[in-house]
Amino acid sequence: MTTMRDIVQEVAARHKITLDEIYSSSREHRIAHPRQEAMAAIYATGRYSTTQVGRHFGKDHTTVVHALRRVAERRGE
Repeated sequence: MTTMRDIVQEVAARHKITLDEIYSSSREHRIAHPRQEAMAAIYATGRYSTTQVGRHFGKDHTTVVHALRRVAERRGE
């Protein structure tokens, strides 16, 4: 089974950023967008709530809800 950490590692590698960067509080687009993508990918598995995803990143569930909306916007949904 794929874990939250596995998904984060995959997204970080694809965007050529470190795990420290993706888990940081940086708001730089090169960091924030992949972090939002990772949050959305984890939530899309259907195994975790927004609260659980937020906790994994040290964020509030509303941050995850925002990330889901932003990722959907960028995908044109």
